[in-house]
Amino acid sequence: MKTICVDGRMYSSSGIGTYIRNILLQWKEPSHFSLQILTSKEVLDAHPELSSFAPILVSAPIYSVKESWELAIKTPPCDLFWSPHFNVPMLPIRAKKRVVTIHDVFHLAHLSQLSFLEKGYAKTVISYAAKKSDLIITDSFFSKEEIVKYTRASKDKIEMIHLGVDTDRFTSYVEDRDRDQKVEQKYHLPSRYLLFVGNIKPHKNIENLLKAVRILKQKGHLFPVVIVGKLFPKDGVWDRLQRESLLGDHIKLLQEVSNEELPSLYRLATLTVQPSFYEGFGLPPLEAMSSGCPVIASHAASLPEVCGDASMYFDPHSPEEMAAKIESVMDNTGSCKEALIQKGYERIKNFCWKKTASRHLDIFKRLLFDENSTCL
Repeated sequence: MKTICVDGRMYSSSGIGTYIRNILLQWKEPSHFSLQILTSKEVLDAHPELSSFAPILVSAPIYSVKESWELAIKTPPCDLFWSPHFNVPMLPIRAKKRVVTIHDVFHLAHLSQLSFLEKGYAKTVISYAAKKSDLIITDSFFSKEEIVKYTRASKDKIEMIHLGVDTDRFTSYVEDRDRDQKVEQKYHLPSRYLLFVGNIKPHKNIENLLKAVRILKQKGHLFPVVIVGKLFPKDGVWDRLQRESLLGDHIKLLQEVSNEELPSLYRLATLTVQPSFYEGFGLPPLEAMSSGCPVIASHAASLPEVCGDASMYFDPHSPEEMAAKIESVMDNTGSCKEALIQKGYERIKNFCWKKTASRHLDIFKRLLFDENSTCL
């Protein structure tokens, strides 16, 4: 039986953690493979389901010098090592094949936003990951082109697999509305609000989103904004927003929303806005669609590829255009809003975690078994 070792240290994270969790939980006990997972004690304690994957404990912090050294020592002999993020082991490991998932190359495409050390790390590690891996997986056709552009990897070496959406968790059809009411009361949510889900980083373009809302306020439309995401103080984004915003108490930042609460925030929202300059995929719009919340998004990077005709689009550099699209949905309780909701329900049918996990396994089989093998 072939052995696959997975770097699962980011299992608890948002974004990449969502990806790892949904892939591994779909696999459970795949035929032809024995699974092992590298993880930390903290992650294992929080997620006891990982104990079924023969966990190997590591303690090195993510993105540290120590992680390559510890991964090299603790990665067991295996047929395939899968890194679900670009922070691959930089030292030799005992793996016959290596696969890496590079979700995007934002760090290479926007080097000017990084510090000197971050630039050096990004260039070195992402280029090494692309060169040393036998195969690269990415989330969108947009990211595939970006990887080719910035790492010069061959297109033949890159497999595109769209991510999925958990339609059981993100749904508008819930029998028990008590959960939504508890979330509404806990966070003191307004009756109507714009929702943004994502980390507070410059490329997420929250500043232009709030400029758009200020434009609407000047026209007599006050739309509260609820932001769900992690704050990165060193980027200074939130400090600038607090200094410059005229919205006062009408901006609500929620940093510690649980996985159980997030679906309620989508269901209770009037509109989800994704104003990013750069996204390798973008799960929040699909989660919103699955929850029955209409979506508007920037016409940038992978977002049109992901959202299709189920979103209205705007130029992310134009707060005025964003404001017009927000107004057209927020002030329209009829055909426009309902059409977006119905198109969203149709759109999410294209994104299934079971299919995503199956595609990963098919790729691993192709790498590990001969063409004439009965395991294919």
